[in-house]
Amino acid sequence: MSNETVVTIPNEHLRLLDELQHLLNRQKELVRKGDFRTSEALTVESNAIVDELVRTKVLEQAEFRGQFERLAKTYRQITLMVAAEKDRLGKQLKQVGQARKTLKAYRGFG
Repeated sequence: MSNETVVTIPNEHLRLLDELQHLLNRQKELVRKGDFRTSEALTVESNAIVDELVRTKVLEQAEFRGQFERLAKTYRQITLMVAAEKDRLGKQLKQVGQARKTLKAYRGFG
C-alpha cells in the first residue's frame, strides 16, 4: 500500500475550467470577426468564472498548471488582438479627423 494521498478534484472545478476555456475561445473568434460587443458580454461571464476559480484557489493547484497556462495564453492572444484593433481604429479616426479639417478648409474657399 502506498503512502501517497490522492487529491480528489471536484467535477465543478473541471467544469468551470472547461467553461472558461470555451468562453475565451469564443471571445477570440468574435474579436477576429470584429464583434466586440458580443465579446465584451462574454467577458462578464468569464470574469464571474475567474472570480470563482480565484476564490476557491483552483488555479493555485499544481494539477491545474497546464490548463491555467493554456487559459493565460488564450487570454493574451485576445488582449493582443483587441490592442491591434484599437490601434487600427485609432489610426482610422485620426485620418477621418484630418479629412474633416481638409474639407473644412475647402469650404472656407467657397
